Amino acid sequence: NAQGQFADKNAGLGKDVNVSGSLSGGDSSNYELSATNHVTQANISKKQITGTITAQDKVYDGTTNANVSGSLNGVIQDDVVNLNAQGQFADKNAGLGKNVNISGSLNGTDAGNYELQTNHVTQANISKKQISGTLTAQDKIYDGTTHAIVNGSLNREEVIAGDQVAVGGSGHFIDKNAGENKVVNASSSLIGDDAMNYELTTNGQVTANISKKQITGTITAQDKVYDGTTNANVSGSLNGVIQDDVVNLNAQGQFADKNAGLGKDVNVSGSLSGGDSSNYELSATNHVTQANISKKQITGTITAQDKVYDGTTNANVSGSLNGVIQDDVVNLNAQGQFADKNAGLGK
Repeated sequence: NAQGQFADKNAGLGKDVNVSGSLSGGDSSNYELSATNHVTQANISKKQITGTITAQDKVYDGTTNANVSGSLNGVIQDDVVNLNAQGQFADKNAGLGKNVNISGSLNGTDAGNYELQTNHVTQANISKKQISGTLTAQDKIYDGTTHAIVNGSLNREEVIAGDQVAVGGSGHFIDKNAGENKVVNASSSLIGDDAMNYELTTNGQVTANISKKQITGTITAQDKVYDGTTNANVSGSLNGVIQDDVVNLNAQGQFADKNAGLGKDVNVSGSLSGGDSSNYELSATNHVTQANISKKQITGTITAQDKVYDGTTNANVSGSLNGVIQDDVVNLNAQGQFADKNAGLGK
């Protein structure tokens, strides 16, 4: 009957085994074991165990570093064996189910007695890093469109050093009309080699101003026939109005005086009207123009009084006018001579 104990429990080759033996059996009492060995050798091979290494999801940080942990299966109770795991993501970029290249080694007091089999690849997610940005819209001069130039800036402290990322913006004013603090419907997107690794949060409402477009006008006056007033018939034309906009120049004018003459000054002024007039400002127009007041054509009738022969051709005549404007002071000075001095009818 043989008994034996390895000198220690640990795996190894050619390890000493302390042994002893005694006789048994029906005739054993007839024998005496005079000599047997007390030591022999044998191997303790390492125990095969398995390990599982997993990687934690992370937020994009610009590196391939992975936070991994491992668990062991098959370790004998009370043995001190740990799985040291290391891992690196295949690349730094954000994504779902990304490969993590991993490795593991055993440590601990009893680690030398085990041989590890474990996975070399696992998967984990790299979520996009949240960054904040600010969108602004540029003020503009009215151009008949809702187009807006939108600029964006990032909080650079939130961007990983060395990453190539910027914010691009686009937008449209809520309407085309001039005004202050007008709402701009703005949108943004990240651009750059590393843009895919970030998710952008921007400010809420964006506003900007549309200032009125400066335009010029020209006012002219029509010639007229004298009518006893300074009234002038004027018209205006505009320069700089955007095509299809409805803008008119309302012009007023008065001659400097009522009298007939050539190249007479007309004092003029103008204001804008029309559906789109509020988007314009009349920056310059003339305040004086010239026009002619031609003389009014009128008719007159001259009559002569009958007389008694007086030896002369003198005639007593008077005249009346037709077409003179009310309140104007115009007289017809009439002179006349009979054709001869002799008495007669219907002379």
